[in-house]
Amino acid sequence: MAEILRIGFAGLGEAATRVLPQISRLPYIKLAAAADLRKSAREAFQEEFHGAAYDSIEESAEAGMSMRSMSGLPTSSTRNTPSSPWKTGNT
Repeated sequence: MAEILRIGFAGLGEAATRVLPQISRLPYIKLAAAADLRKSAREAFQEEFHGAAYDSIEESAEAGMSMRSMSGLPTSSTRNTPSSPWKTGNT
């Protein structure tokens, strides 16, 4: 059996709402955690992907997670995104 790669996301803005649904469909990937300042984004992540959610990267590090940021990409603070961004009906 192939090894599962557990990943965490720093920031759940526009870029994440576009890539996480596709990443979650890969059989060798587990969306293990995410960090975002917005409670609604963390709750949506937990509901859709069943991973841990933190309000900061520092909090995730204290819990033993290592995350990478998708820096430079637009976030929901710069664009309108739905309150539950992953409810696409495609899952």
